[in-house]
Amino acid sequence: MVKRYHFPFTVCVKISLRMLGVVAIVLGVRYFFDFFGISDGGIPLLSETIFGLISLFIILLIGFTILMWGMLCIFPITIAPDMIKAYSYWGCPKQTSWHAIAEVTEGTSGGLACFILHTPDSELWIFQAITEMSGFVEQVSLCAGEEHVFTKYLKGKMSSIRKQKVYNLLKGIETGDPESVKVVNEEKYIQHNPQTHEGGEGLAQLFARLAKTNPKVEIVRLFEDGDYVFGHTIYDFSSVRIGFEVFRYEGDYVVEHWDNLQARVEGMVDGQTEIKDLELTEENRNIVKIFIEDVFVKKRNDRIKGFINFEIFVDHSPLMDISEKASTMDYKKNHRLLAEGNFVLAVNEGYHGEVHVSFYDLFRIENGKIVEHWDTTETVPPKTEWKNENGKF
Repeated sequence: MVKRYHFPFTVCVKISLRMLGVVAIVLGVRYFFDFFGISDGGIPLLSETIFGLISLFIILLIGFTILMWGMLCIFPITIAPDMIKAYSYWGCPKQTSWHAIAEVTEGTSGGLACFILHTPDSELWIFQAITEMSGFVEQVSLCAGEEHVFTKYLKGKMSSIRKQKVYNLLKGIETGDPESVKVVNEEKYIQHNPQTHEGGEGLAQLFARLAKTNPKVEIVRLFEDGDYVFGHTIYDFSSVRIGFEVFRYEGDYVVEHWDNLQARVEGMVDGQTEIKDLELTEENRNIVKIFIEDVFVKKRNDRIKGFINFEIFVDHSPLMDISEKASTMDYKKNHRLLAEGNFVLAVNEGYHGEVHVSFYDLFRIENGKIVEHWDTTETVPPKTEWKNENGKF
């Protein structure tokens, strides 16, 4: 793969100024020697002494370098993957190297592998820009391996970036900031809230309009599981509601959204927020999976004590405690289990009496047992009232 790359003009200016600074130092040293009579005097640039010749050579070399960088601003250069290592160490500022590396290696695992293999583990700055470019997590894992320091670093950075963008998106409802919605690919965006229209008014315009009503948005908890970012939120619009928000990413952009809202009752979002035990994520997901299937769906209530540590268990459900919920709520199907560390969110469908509802249950796991529980229950409107055709789940 071969690509052509333009250097940013500002980078060339910065490099040129640095080179001119070196020229100034060389001339300053030369005049210092002249002033104290260390050299034989004369015009420094025309001096025939060894020092004068060295000065002339350095200044000419710097002048040529400035000219070269200036040309790179105007004319693109061609670079192949096997040149990446040398390219990154040509004296480019790190940010410039980043953009060049990303430009060259995008879509080519061979180019990225070449770069990884020739870069010391200590130079983690190498992956700061790639975290903002789609597809690179998979490429880095493939080239360097799951245990490589770059792979772990990149996954951690990608996670924090995705969470931050979702945080900004949700706060954008409050602030009306048009930048917050840029994380959403509105052409591919699938909305699963049946009360929300798709298309028509853009998100930036919607957020700007909502912000004028002085809404308040608080993100209490925020998690990530693969391509999903999910959060526990408080919304204060015309009334105060508690919500669970789920966003699905494709690359750098959010392309799908689900939520579940319920009127707030005091204490619904209280409790622990710290994410830990990341190495137990899959084990904890499986615990909740079996719990939902056995206790909530199949109504094997005699098994509930095997899943919950009732000595320290805290239930934040506003309607009923978890034992009563297991007995009275008609859970039909689990649609999704999202987990990060000690937290697991279960997205479920069922009935509360004769009413079709969605149950979102968030569990905190400690030492293999459920020790804390939050939930929201929302009525699923009849299909005749839906404002989009995507379905609640």
